[in-house]
Amino acid sequence: MIWWRYLKITMSKVVLLLLLLLYDMVEVLENYNEQSGAVVVVALVKVAGFKTVFRRHPEPNMIRIIPREQLLRLSHQVPSYLPTGQEGPNAPKGCLELDPAATPLELLKVLTEAQVKEMEVTTNLEGSEEREQWKLESRSS
Repeated sequence: MIWWRYLKITMSKVVLLLLLLLYDMVEVLENYNEQSGAVVVVALVKVAGFKTVFRRHPEPNMIRIIPREQLLRLSHQVPSYLPTGQEGPNAPKGCLELDPAATPLELLKVLTEAQVKEMEVTTNLEGSEEREQWKLESRSS
């Protein structure tokens, strides 16, 4: 199950205007249940040379736990399917193809290998900042 996830949620009107720029695609690894009180997701990164093909982020620390209080960060589900690799030449295996109608236009651009690597690094940095922010928020609660 693939979801469009806002990176930050706040009630500031200024931030709400910029909110569309602050998102990523995630795959739900564990659905919400009362026992855990959270959803477990992993960040997705684009596959170079394709418009709508994504794969799980290669870094294991990119798995995120989204607590019940932050479930609004999951904006909408994006239909996807798992290609078999038989669809055509260079068809990727082990990746997810997202429905282009439900994918933000910014993510429909075909990227080079260098651009994908840059996205991975940026996602890693944002993930580090996000973990630190969650630690601060949980201490103050």
